Amino acid sequence: METKYRIFVSYKRNNKDQVLSIVQSIELQLGLKCWIDLTGIESMAQFASKICTAIDECDIVLFMHSSEHRNIDYEHDWTIRELSYADQKHKRVVLLKLDESLLDNYFLLMFGAQNYIDIRDSERFEHLMSDLRVWLNIPIELPQTDIIQDIDSLKFKMIFVEGGSFFMGKATPPKKRAFFDEYPAHKVTLNDYYIGESLVTQDLWKKVLGYNPSSSKNDTFPVEQVSWNDVQVFIRELNMLTGRKFRLPTEAEWEYAARGGKNGKGHCYSGSNNLDQIGWYANNSNSKTHPVKIKNPNELGLYDMTGNVEEWCQDLIGNYDISPQVNPIGAIKGPGRVYRGGCYSSMKRTCQLTFRRYASEKFSSPCLGFRLAL
Repeated sequence: METKYRIFVSYKRNNKDQVLSIVQSIELQLGLKCWIDLTGIESMAQFASKICTAIDECDIVLFMHSSEHRNIDYEHDWTIRELSYADQKHKRVVLLKLDESLLDNYFLLMFGAQNYIDIRDSERFEHLMSDLRVWLNIPIELPQTDIIQDIDSLKFKMIFVEGGSFFMGKATPPKKRAFFDEYPAHKVTLNDYYIGESLVTQDLWKKVLGYNPSSSKNDTFPVEQVSWNDVQVFIRELNMLTGRKFRLPTEAEWEYAARGGKNGKGHCYSGSNNLDQIGWYANNSNSKTHPVKIKNPNELGLYDMTGNVEEWCQDLIGNYDISPQVNPIGAIKGPGRVYRGGCYSSMKRTCQLTFRRYASEKFSSPCLGFRLAL
């Protein structure tokens, strides 16, 4: 039976031993095969027949960057040809840092800094493993019960969400259609996962990072004024404290949970068609945030999925595609990260379950917080 390769590895020959060690760890942890050329490329004809075929077959390209890439010939270098071909084929390219060398402008402009991972750090390597599982749709066996997590005597709950299929987005475009919006509706299938019962509170943020960035300070209020990058720092620290692999929900996971998962009843907002019952928004919030878990929960027992503060997702923003998708993870490239859900200053239209927004990873706002996923 022919081997199915999932990951293509691009590297410089002088890094062979280090790269092979990394590849072996990836294959062992994920139970898959990586395609790696160990013999060298001699001609363009060989490149076309061998390398292009391998990249076509694989889902992800890992580019092992090192000091060997200093002063390379961009016109003739084989790794540049591999990356250029992968980009043409719209493959997900992840840049892995092998040593202290800096990524030059060519790679930064082509692939962006957000995919540049220093895998000499064991924590970053484990985070890469988690990302690869998501990107490659490798299921993880989850206990079908909620999780209670304790951080320095502060408890919070992660709700188990049974996977399933749903139609994400709107069936018809709104009258004033934005470039990145809710149309078209498309079938999405998700594996099981966990999502936070509530927004992350200021109390939890302080327990983990020791300070409070929020504008309206109260331990029971959702934390806000946090950028997507700030949230990644929080999650890394939380994972070190707990030994778990917390993350942000994907946009699809967020919408499926907001709709109530398999228990959903087709409401316009998360848990009801009556916005006042389940969310803080412009008409009832007095222009400020409120304690979490005051309004009614949705069908999964999730609070504040609509209103109070908007919520960062993991994904880069991109246009929807009408074709069915399994465990989608957003665009490979995009102008910013998605956030969803409406906030205390939102009107009813922008609190609807399908409404999408995005911002730079450095952006923060008194209206923007997040909840965790596992």
